[in-house]
Amino acid sequence: MHFSDWKYDINEWSREHFNYTGHLDDYLRFAPIAAVYSLNALGIQGKNNIGNQTAILGKSMVLTTLITKSLKSILDVERPTGQTQSMPSGHTAIVFAAAQWMHREYGETNPWYSIGAYTCAATVGIMRISKGKHWASDVLVGAGVGMISTELIYFTHQFKWDREHLNNLDIFPFKTGHQKGLALVYTF
Repeated sequence: MHFSDWKYDINEWSREHFNYTGHLDDYLRFAPIAAVYSLNALGIQGKNNIGNQTAILGKSMVLTTLITKSLKSILDVERPTGQTQSMPSGHTAIVFAAAQWMHREYGETNPWYSIGAYTCAATVGIMRISKGKHWASDVLVGAGVGMISTELIYFTHQFKWDREHLNNLDIFPFKTGHQKGLALVYTF
């Protein structure tokens, strides 16, 4: 798609029919994150407790950002506006990583949670194209990066961040001469 005329046709059609110029996409990309924490606050249990959910989300956001920024730098694709570093879409990568996280936590509880998260993510992608900030291919690659990053984190997540396991963790401040620091001790 990226190397064909479709990328121009899709952006032109999108701007003709939507012509979005607002900033809602900047905030909407965090909606799945707010939804998961809202569900937790309402007492609806996800697959993991809030400590593990937060650890997984944090690691997923870091991995997504690292991959996205690296690809932007390596590929250096020109945006529809003429600026550089278009591929992949960072907004789309973040929102799809968050949507995948919400799906993994609450998708088995109720499929509508997943549908809502992915609808939100797709809306952000469409807004990025309609705004003229990205090509459709940038959005698709960003979606893939976000979802794969979250899946990799779930695959590798081993440590438990709950009260039972945190009771085995001790943190001690120390000072030796001019050096200061923290010592972390975990009892197995």
